[in-house]
Amino acid sequence: MADGQRSRGVSGQQVSAALVGGALLLAAHLAQAAPQPPVSPVILNESVDDSSLTVAWQKPSSYTSITSYRVYVNNVLKCTTSNGPTSKPRLYCHIGGLAAGTYYDGGTATPQGGAVQVAAVDGTGESSRVTALASSKTSGSRCACTTSPCVPTGSCKTMSLQNVVFVHTFAAQNTEDTTHIQQAIDNCASNGKVVIAAGETFISGALFFQHGATNKSNCTLQVDGTLSATTTASKYPFTNNRFPLYGTGGGFGTVHYPANHMGLINTCDSQTCAVSNLRLTGSGSVNGGPYVSGNLTTLGTNMAAAHGDSSRADLVNLNSVTGLYVSGLHFQDPPMHVIFVSRSTNVSAEAITSNSYRGCSSCIHNGAGIDLATSTGGYIFGSSFDDGDDCINLNAGSNQPGVTENRPDQAIRIFDNTTLHGHGGVVFGSFTAAWIKNIVAEDNYFNGTEIGYRFKTGTNRGGGAGGTTSMADGVILRDTVFNNILSTGIEMTGAYPDSTGFPSGGIGFFRWITISNITGSVGSNAYAINISGNPSPHHTNLSLSNVHLTGGSSSKGISVYQVSNSTFNSVTASTGNFFIEPGSWGNTFTSCVPTPTPR
Repeated sequence: MADGQRSRGVSGQQVSAALVGGALLLAAHLAQAAPQPPVSPVILNESVDDSSLTVAWQKPSSYTSITSYRVYVNNVLKCTTSNGPTSKPRLYCHIGGLAAGTYYDGGTATPQGGAVQVAAVDGTGESSRVTALASSKTSGSRCACTTSPCVPTGSCKTMSLQNVVFVHTFAAQNTEDTTHIQQAIDNCASNGKVVIAAGETFISGALFFQHGATNKSNCTLQVDGTLSATTTASKYPFTNNRFPLYGTGGGFGTVHYPANHMGLINTCDSQTCAVSNLRLTGSGSVNGGPYVSGNLTTLGTNMAAAHGDSSRADLVNLNSVTGLYVSGLHFQDPPMHVIFVSRSTNVSAEAITSNSYRGCSSCIHNGAGIDLATSTGGYIFGSSFDDGDDCINLNAGSNQPGVTENRPDQAIRIFDNTTLHGHGGVVFGSFTAAWIKNIVAEDNYFNGTEIGYRFKTGTNRGGGAGGTTSMADGVILRDTVFNNILSTGIEMTGAYPDSTGFPSGGIGFFRWITISNITGSVGSNAYAINISGNPSPHHTNLSLSNVHLTGGSSSKGISVYQVSNSTFNSVTASTGNFFIEPGSWGNTFTSCVPTPTPR
């Protein structure tokens, strides 16, 4: 071989070196860890109908590299998530095209439809798949099979073919026809649907899933057209009580909670009832009737004229429900709150829109988007709120009656939501008596909202928000984007005024709350963070880290008072000051800008 040819060849040593180098590169590539899998995926039990279901999950401890999640049914890819409102992968997926007459289970029994599994994806590939269980269970099987082929028993939700009742079979369109719309609901078979079809409009007074001896558990009201409230106040019985135990004497006190009108859609026509497996779904609209001007709708005005301002109804008034699923619907112009849910378990609100904003912060007055009160187990996600009061509100009762009743608001996840107008984006209180705890709010986007994360309690409200003795059942707020927040990005107040007339439940305060990875902007004259408590007890065991908020030239910066044993790590505001209470009370401030200054 010529020298020139040899010079262009590859020696054995070079081959060996190349093989070794390639092996090292391959080993390095193989050594890259796959992403951590998602945590505790659940099938939202009441999302299950005859062709679809929703699965939701929590992020792993390390998630910054995750680009999407994949959902498999019986090892077939059914969903790859898109990004949510903060441009991060969504933490849920609604899966359609499933077969009626089957069920899906994460237990030891072999399901007819197949297990639902979720995996995380990043640049290195896919994580291991984690099997989803029912939302009403934390571990183990939710079904058992006693026959072959498998016929499930236990707490599973079978995807049975749903019996459909159309409202137009009973009621007349575009005229008030409460009686016949109620008749359609009364004819809902177990695991059936009552349907307002697309293009149809029905006008109604108060409707009930339980009235007298009629109980329509296991029923879906599907609105693909429009369900509108009549403006006649007398069509809504003046018999509702959002807190029925208050004022009954004894340990619950003697001051009655003010009565109000029933709503357009109600659980029951009495103060106590028990309804299970209730679903409000569809692609249509549920509205409180016409709005002309001012701070109330026409119906709200008529109710206030009949029995006073506090008598106004909630558009949707649901209490004592075990298994509630609200999805897809647009809610508009309530007499008071849009949706009020109390004393319920396993509540899910998915992909709804709520609109009670009519051009000013008090239009519509008290028009909170969704109020989840004294309930256990909740998911509020993928939804949009544009409201005349707080957008997403958590409520644990108030004052001495609420302390005595001791029914906390707990085990609730709030994620992938957008809030626009509204007094607060996600709000804790001011009804805090029985504690608001074990809450996670993440991947939410607050755009032009007055306050982003809002905590409010008072000197006689009692209780508070946060963990009992540690973060084990505390409050976690994280991975949230603010845009042009009008008043305060993160606010905690311990002196919210009280006009209930109830005896004192003690001084409310906040503890064991972790807030991290918050970015975005506040508007001119707005605070990035404003925390104020009471001389005793202080807010305590707060942890804020990686909170970075910009503001205009006149923004007020950060203020922290009446707080003890708390940490602030890499908490910054681009304008204004960082004022703290002299004495620090065991607080630590690290890498904070501006420099915290006692005042």
